[in-house]
Amino acid sequence: MRRNGAIDELRGLAVLAVVCSHVGLVYGLDSPLAFGLAAPALGVGVDLFFVLSGYVIWQNVAAMRAKAGGDAVAGALAFWLRRFSRVALPAWATLAAIGVLRLWSGRDPGWSSDLVAGAGFYANFYWAGCWAGKAPCPDALMASHFWSLALEAQFYALAPLLAGLGRREGLCLCALGLALGAVMPRPVGSLLWSVRPEGFLIGMALAQHGPPLRLPGLGLGQAVYWFVVVAILVRIAELGFSGFGFASAAIVFGVILAARLKQGAAPGWAAAGLRKVGEASFSCYLVHLPVVTVVHAALAGRSPAEASLALAFFAVAAVTLAWERAIVEPAAAMSRRWSEGIILHCKYVVKGCSLKG
Repeated sequence: MRRNGAIDELRGLAVLAVVCSHVGLVYGLDSPLAFGLAAPALGVGVDLFFVLSGYVIWQNVAAMRAKAGGDAVAGALAFWLRRFSRVALPAWATLAAIGVLRLWSGRDPGWSSDLVAGAGFYANFYWAGCWAGKAPCPDALMASHFWSLALEAQFYALAPLLAGLGRREGLCLCALGLALGAVMPRPVGSLLWSVRPEGFLIGMALAQHGPPLRLPGLGLGQAVYWFVVVAILVRIAELGFSGFGFASAAIVFGVILAARLKQGAAPGWAAAGLRKVGEASFSCYLVHLPVVTVVHAALAGRSPAEASLALAFFAVAAVTLAWERAIVEPAAAMSRRWSEGIILHCKYVVKGCSLKG
């Protein structure tokens, strides 16, 4: 599948928002600028990611099934193998690097807790229990961001089944998910806070039905504006109606995605830069939190907060580029080869995707 410039722009917006939210979390007490970044709920960038993921993953499942000649089983196996090698291998490499950093610093690497939860893709449940006081919290500012990656992986496991639903059934499931999510309180750090299906369901529904015909296009600047509005409203909603806030955010992000798809990629150098960020958004998401935390710890009390903050952003960019070239791009190439091999084997050896022969 060819890259979509409008989607890459939204990916770039989402990951920059998440990075800023975590910078605000790490540096908030040291710098007024960082404290200001923590004021709106910029972490809703992950909810935008979920909407984008639902849209793209529905297309991926459909593409794998079509390549397999309509064989749903072969298509599902190819999809799962492609997602596994594309996501798990870079994630494991990042967790291994975090473990090495802990060993180098003389700290407990925590192999039996947060790193294992990240590697096993159940980090959302792990951190929900940890924040609720039911499990030990080793270091939330190193690996806690793997909670959203775990939720993504759990969605991947169900995606071929969800993509097989009819148009009416898919819309009904989306409406049910939104209704239940809106009425359920989801305070920060709770189990329900870490389980947000609305964005995935909206993205899949949008991919299946297409953007509404009467929906006007939306410029990139307008999309950024509405993203900031949503971040502010979600922060307010955390005071008592968090479920409604997250459900509303998913709906607005679905509208933003549909409108940006109609408008197409934006012109100009700023949009081009944002697309580049979006292309490397997975690498950036994996490495940004441990990099920011390490830079902050290394320079605490040794340099002005603003200089440390600038170096942290520079370090995130440098490590992202290195991780993209060394880890993520090779894993993506491997995932394509493996999925094509599964499809060819299942398509031409035995009908019904027998792995014999």
